[in-house]
Amino acid sequence: MFAMWQELQHFVEFKHCLFISCDSHGIQLLIKDLLQLPAFKETCEKAQIIVKAFRRALLQYARLREFQRHYNKAAQSLILSIITR
Repeated sequence: MFAMWQELQHFVEFKHCLFISCDSHGIQLLIKDLLQLPAFKETCEKAQIIVKAFRRALLQYARLREFQRHYNKAAQSLILSIITR
């Protein structure tokens, strides 16, 4: 990453740019690329469908939370993944 920034700073078009590393963003992009691999893509898409279905069905989501509390002693939220730019 640093080598790329050093190369980009040589271009006149980028002389005004300040390059700052962001490890969190880099990791997000890496995970995004991994989830696009055929081995993970179908599973990720199915998980998204399940989460969307629960978000539209509040009664079923409440029942899922009760089930989680009974077996796990704590409920965990379902979170949709979003595209990282």
